Order: sequence, then C-alpha cells, then structure tokens
Amino acid sequence: MTIDTQKPSVLIIDDEPIVLESVSVYLKDSGFCILQAENGRTGLAAFRQEKPDIVLVDLRMPEIDGLEVLATVTGEAPEIPIVVISGTGDMQDVIAALHRGAWDFVTKPIQDMAVLEHAVRKALERARLRMENKQYRAHLEEEIQKQTADLKDRTQDLETSNRKLEKEMAERRAEEQSLRRSNERLDLALSAARHALWDYNLLTGRIYLSPRFFTMFGFAPDEMSQDVETWYDLIHPDEQEPLKSRMADIASGAVTAFEIEYRMRAKSRDWRWVLCRGRLVEKDELGHAVRIIGTQVDITRRRLSVEELKTSQAHLRKENLRLRSSLKGGERFGRIVGKSRVMREVYELILKAAFSRANVIIYGESGTGKELVAQTIHELSDRSAAQFVTVNCGAIPDNLVESEFFGYKKGAFTGATLDNPGYLSSADSGTLFLDEVGELDLNMQAKLLRAIDGGGYTPIGSTDIKTPDVRFIAATNRDLQAFVKQGRLREDFFYRIHIIPIHLPPLRERREDIAQLVYHFLSTLSEDDKVPAVPADAMKVMQHYDWPGNVRELQNAVHRYLTLNKLDFMEDSTAGGSPAESGPAPEINLVGSNRELHGAVARFEREYLQQVLHEHQWHRGRAAAALNINRKTLFKKIKQYGISKAPNLYFL
Repeated sequence: MTIDTQKPSVLIIDDEPIVLESVSVYLKDSGFCILQAENGRTGLAAFRQEKPDIVLVDLRMPEIDGLEVLATVTGEAPEIPIVVISGTGDMQDVIAALHRGAWDFVTKPIQDMAVLEHAVRKALERARLRMENKQYRAHLEEEIQKQTADLKDRTQDLETSNRKLEKEMAERRAEEQSLRRSNERLDLALSAARHALWDYNLLTGRIYLSPRFFTMFGFAPDEMSQDVETWYDLIHPDEQEPLKSRMADIASGAVTAFEIEYRMRAKSRDWRWVLCRGRLVEKDELGHAVRIIGTQVDITRRRLSVEELKTSQAHLRKENLRLRSSLKGGERFGRIVGKSRVMREVYELILKAAFSRANVIIYGESGTGKELVAQTIHELSDRSAAQFVTVNCGAIPDNLVESEFFGYKKGAFTGATLDNPGYLSSADSGTLFLDEVGELDLNMQAKLLRAIDGGGYTPIGSTDIKTPDVRFIAATNRDLQAFVKQGRLREDFFYRIHIIPIHLPPLRERREDIAQLVYHFLSTLSEDDKVPAVPADAMKVMQHYDWPGNVRELQNAVHRYLTLNKLDFMEDSTAGGSPAESGPAPEINLVGSNRELHGAVARFEREYLQQVLHEHQWHRGRAAAALNINRKTLFKKIKQYGISKAPNLYFL
C-alpha cells in the first residue's frame, strides 16, 4: 500500500475484523493514512516495510501477541509511538505494556472513537516534540562548540597565564557537556510530565488546562479557575497581545497552527519563559474554527543558557583586556605591588582562582595582604558585580556567630527588632571572605559546610531554607592541617575550603619588592604631588630589616616617616637578621674629652644600655629584667639618650 506522506500514517494490528475496520474507518475520516494487519506476524511485516508514524496494537492475539509486537517495534524503532488496545479485564497486561514502552492505551469496547483519536494525536504530538527537542539540543551543542572555537581563536594572544587558564576552561566545558548529557537522559524520561496541555473551545470560551499547566508554575491544580482569562492574566503584560493575535488568526482561518514564546508569572512572582504550540483540531459545518488544542513547556533554562553564554563571552573579552592592563609593565598586578618571582607565582594562582568557581584558601603571616588578594580574585571573577563581604571569624562572639552568618527574622530573639539578612545572604552571587577561618568552632564549621555543599541554611526565626550562590575565600595565618590533626578543624570542612591554596610570602622573602613598596606608599600617603625621597643608605636598612609585621608594618613605617620625618621600627627585632649579621656589640669608652662626672656617667649609662639591648637582640622586656629596672624606666632612658637599634638608623 502506498502511504500518503502528507498525512500521518497509522498501522492498526488487531485480530478482530470489526474492531480493525471500525477504527480504520474513523481514523481515515479524521485525516490519517491507514495500514491494517489482522495478526502480529503481518503487522510486523507491515511495520518493517512501511515505517508508519504510529502503531495501534491489540494485546490479546494468537501466535504473536501485542506484547511481543511492542517489544519488537520498540527495539527496532523506539521513536515510533505505540498505543495498545486491550479488553477491560486486561489491565495487568496494559501495565506490563506501559512498562515496556507503550505510550498510551485504550480499552475495548471503544465507545467513543474521539478518545482513541485523542490518544493517537497526543502520542504523535509527544513523538514530534521529542524529535524537535532532540534536534534543538543537537543544534544548541553545535552552536556552543562554534562559540567555544571562536573564543579560543580570540584568546591566542594572551600570555602564559591565560593559556594555562584556557586548559582549565576546557576541563570545565567537558564537565558541563557530561552534565548536559545526563540532563538530556533525564529530560527524555520526564518529557511527558514536562508538558502542559490545553483545549480551548472558541464557541463557549471555555478552556481545559491540564494539572501540569498550574503545577509547573507552583500553583495547585484546583487553585485557579479554568478559563482563558486566567491564562492571559498569568502572561507578561507585554506579551499578552501576541498570543491573543495568534488565537484570532486561527479563529479567522488565516492559519491552522502557531508557535510562540512568552513569559508567565509563577506563584513565587518571578517570570518564567514558556514555549506554547497550538493547532486547530475542529471546525463546524460552515468551516469555522471551533476547537484549538496545544501544549506548553517551560523553556526558562534554555533561554537562560543562551543568555549566560552571551554574558560569558562578553565577560571573557572584558577580562582579557583587564588582565592585560593589570600586567602592564610587570611591576604590579592590579592593586598588588611587587614583581619578584614569588609574587609572580602568586599572580598566576590569582588568575586561576579568578576564572574558577572553586573555593580558595589564602595562607600568610599577618600583614602580608591576604584580604587584598581575596578582593583581587573577586574583582577579576564573574562575580565582580556582586558584593565582596568580609568576615573576621575571630572577632565575632561565640553566641552571635550563627545569627551573623545566617541572619535572623524580626522577633526571633530579644533585641531582634529588625530583619538581618546575614553574611551569606549579603554575599549572594558574590564572594564571602572568611578571614581567620581557623577561629570558627566545630559546630559552626558543620553548619557552614552544609551551606558550602549547597544544602542551604535556615535563618534564625524562619522556616524557609535559603540556598544562596556564594563563592567562599578563606584566609588564615595558622596551620590548618595541624588543626585537623588536633581536632580543632573538621576534616570535611578543611577539604571544602582547601581547593585552591595560595601561600603569600612574608616580606623578608621578597626583599627585592621593598623599594617598590616604599615608593608606592610614599606616593599614596603623601599629602601633595611631590613624592619625598629616601636616602639610599636608609633604603638599604629597610631592605635588610626582617619586617615581622610584613607589608602592613612597612606601610606604617613609611607613614611615620612622612608624618614625623623619622625612620624607626616598631618591632623588637634586629635589622638585617641575627646579631652576628649586625656586627659586634659596641664597646663602652670611659675616656673622652668631657672629663666632668655628670657627662661621663651619662655617656657610660647610654653606652651600657646600648650594649645590654644589643646582647638581648633589642628585646626591651628582657633587657629591663637584666638591668633590674622597670620597663617604663628603660623606655624613658632610651628616649632620653636617643638610643636607636643600630648605628645606621636615621632621623631625617
């Protein structure tokens, strides 16, 4: 038999001639091309020869029964929908057929052929939507691959750091493709439940909306009335008229089908994108449109994916230009000053962290600039438009830690007069910087761990679970691995934050950056445009000093120099390292040109104090104890005699 390719073809397999003939006549009159088979054997032969669009098969037949036909068709052509026909007492067989791949079923005797026609059209529509969805996903993957290839071409001129970053991006794309394939398999399994059905009677103005029509937007099926105005009221005001226009076109006979995308308001008040398809299925005797049926599917994720791809491309172009500007001249990286080898290694890690979504832990002594590094990562990341929230974990009292992180509702406890969003909510879509993270207690670590893993949290006094999108950057000057061994830090919490570790070197390990840092602080702290000069021998002293307070101490020293015209050091450590490096202790000279007793005693006291201080490496507490005097008395003597740490310190 020759199949009319303009009509959908239906293969009907049934051993009852009456059923076979009645179903064939009805479906033929309904616009289908009919293929008949009186048993399973001839039915399979017709299936293999003609490849129909849909198969109707009776479950109970001699020799090859409907279940065997179902298994064969599903195995050879799983894309062809199968609707089974069964007697009223064969529900176990129907359930088995549905489990084996049947798309729908109709029971004998078929009292209303419209039910059968509806099942056939619904199955064909589902098959068509599946094929379109598959083709669209293939097209989307192809477009993503094209965009990715184009992006690679435009980033060939990046420096070595960008090339390393590109490798990480490729790994991330592979993970996303793997996740996309998993989602495709899941979407295929749930495709029937994802679509909402509607049936609009133009004569009565009544419309049937399937339960999924409401549940996909968070409403209960019986929460809203079944009328077309309910539908229109949920549509975005800017997009109501286009849908009404499509409906009017079908009613006037201008078109017989339409497809349109628009936004609908969910119960949560946010807008979701949907794809709506409608088709004219019934006319009256005068040829006027009577019924339109269609489907509606949520395509918000698809729309957001396209927008995210566009945003990501624009962001990468912007970041490439920004990174080139940041690395210009090689003497600094953004606001971070330094061109030593160890700092360049830090810059490489900052770049990797900025273009990754992984959590970061920054190790470094006090004053090395951990917060500045965290801010730089945030500013270079795709989260730069959102907030960078800093939390000093060691400064929050234990009884307030949970409320500060998770927030609370008004009236949750005494003194809670207003809602407090908490640090996590404030950092939504941005970065939360956990300074001194090792000071968090074990209980708070467990609660934060749940939020880091995406399990969300509940503000105090609320029952709502919040799941903000937060990137965590932690910092510490402690040995966290030792804390884990001591039981002071949860091992699982450690591994969640210790993904990209960045170790900041102390200033004594990058002395070549000191001159550049001094000039930077002189430029930024000076109150006029003229930058004061620092003598070369004074700069040499600073370059040989250990700077136990690191960059923060250096900044403080430069600030005092600008304010007091005096260069000295706050900490009690020997300039240049050990006492051996500073030379021998000064000898006390008892003979001089001034032979007066008062002058000789003063000179002896000054030189004796200087010798004791030198012997104790300028630790004023130990020197005072050795001299058996009060520490304050020692300070007064040092100030009185103008004693400095080393003979090459300057008062300018």
